Amino acid sequence: MKKLLIVTFLGLLTACSILGTTYSGNTIADNTLKSDVEQSLGKLFFYDTSCRVSSIHTEIDKVVFQPDGVTPKASYETWTATGCDQTRKFNVQMIADKNGETDITVGMKP
Repeated sequence: MKKLLIVTFLGLLTACSILGTTYSGNTIADNTLKSDVEQSLGKLFFYDTSCRVSSIHTEIDKVVFQPDGVTPKASYETWTATGCDQTRKFNVQMIADKNGETDITVGMKP
């Protein structure tokens, strides 16, 4: 009985996304950048759906590299957010600036 109760409780935590957003797919973003993008994306998603994001699937559309051919200069990606059985797609641009930081732009796809 205790095992069933624990499994049920863990299932509820996952369903309510208390454990955080789950990610799948490919992105150039590290965990800090993912968090920054998720904050912006989450606000847009909530405004459109009145729900919180529970999962995000990332796809790299295009990467532009620095002259060294290794370091990304810009990444253009599609992030698909899901929450409350609703899905929205977002254009995500991550562009390195001259200070070594990354500027992000997030917009909902039509």
